[in-house]
Amino acid sequence: MKAKVISFFSVLIFGAVICFTGCKSAILVDCNECVSVKFEGYSGSGKATATINKNFIASLLGEMNEYTVASVVNSFSLELIENNGSLLNGDVITVKVKTDSSVLENAGVAVLNAEQEITVSGLKEKEKVDIFKDITFKTNGTSPECSVTFSYSGSACSPYDFQVKTVDGKELSGLKFKNGDKVIISLNDNAVNSLKEKFIIEETSREYTVQADKKYILSANDLSEKDVDALKKISDDFVDNKVNNMDRDSNKSIINGVSGINIGALYASNTEIRKLDNINFNSAYVGIERSEGYFGKITETKYAYFFYTMDITYHPNVGYTFSKEASVDGAALIVRIKNPVIDLTSGEISYSELAIGARKDIDTALSNKLKGDFNKIA
Repeated sequence: MKAKVISFFSVLIFGAVICFTGCKSAILVDCNECVSVKFEGYSGSGKATATINKNFIASLLGEMNEYTVASVVNSFSLELIENNGSLLNGDVITVKVKTDSSVLENAGVAVLNAEQEITVSGLKEKEKVDIFKDITFKTNGTSPECSVTFSYSGSACSPYDFQVKTVDGKELSGLKFKNGDKVIISLNDNAVNSLKEKFIIEETSREYTVQADKKYILSANDLSEKDVDALKKISDDFVDNKVNNMDRDSNKSIINGVSGINIGALYASNTEIRKLDNINFNSAYVGIERSEGYFGKITETKYAYFFYTMDITYHPNVGYTFSKEASVDGAALIVRIKNPVIDLTSGEISYSELAIGARKDIDTALSNKLKGDFNKIA
């Protein structure tokens, strides 16, 4: 588009040329005819490219010598267009032609429409896009030991254009998350700049919440009253099964805990439990047991402990000495549930291992087993 406006500046040059040349007519160069503007890109980030057709100008100069023609033609140039690179459809830009007035006067050339106001049009309209609708955020594992991953299925950019950090700016490598933790996925600066050239982007980052389907049972807060009952039933059923179907390992473990007799000696003998009576629930705890291993390394293991009182009679026939039956009233029977987990959808409780043991009394059992951060649940 070209504006058909003769500027005041053009008129002055035209008048000056008339005065200078006397009766001789000036050669008129109308910038509307030799300046063209092309618009490219998207509305909001559009760019205008203006060009001067110097061959057209040269064709107007008639029989002038080559040196004068070159001087006139080369005296035409364009000023920079304001806000170029961020133009919108409907914007009005000013295209300004600069010339060397002394060269034009000497050659008898006048310029018309050296300034043109042109309305921006033809730029592609940007589509408004939600980049994050194509993000799939996934929580893996069991809370509070989850990891997180994400995938991008869109075509507007690449998965490598995103970065993932915690809300306080930490990289995710090596971190474990619990349900409710927040993670931020954001576009890097280069991707934002590139996308904004083609699209309307209102959101460059989004916060996601860690939510695993399962969580470890580590405190009373992790359990409802119904959950406690379900966990206790697992323990009670295990005790009933062991009492009615005592296997060799459980037999030796219980006698070892009550009597203190070396477990190796018990396995080498025919020692056996004769009777378990008056088994009553005492208390239950959940939490993390901490133990020190080689080179001072601390190992953490998740347990639920259920404690019962019982009366036990056993035959401690160890080695070559035949001993009479021994009885302990009020001994502690212990059920250990390793890695108790609750499914947050179904409410079902699972675990990785059940084990049974004993100590001579409840106080000894509690102090011996609750080494770490444990919370009473019943």
